[in-house]
Amino acid sequence: MRHHTKGFVSASLLATAIAALSYSLSAQQLPPQLQPPANEQLLLQVHAKGDQVYTCKSDAAQFT
Repeated sequence: MRHHTKGFVSASLLATAIAALSYSLSAQQLPPQLQPPANEQLLLQVHAKGDQVYTCKSDAAQFT
């Protein structure tokens, strides 16, 4: 029974944190290019940091 209670409490805290985070982030403005369509709404916005690595491959006369 204790194991189930810990799981429920953990899930509840996680859900509360996600709701609070998405509520606070929804107040921030997004650039027009990133605005969701009128019939949709932003659910979650997160900050990311890192690198994107691109490669170019030649296949006969085409590049991909």
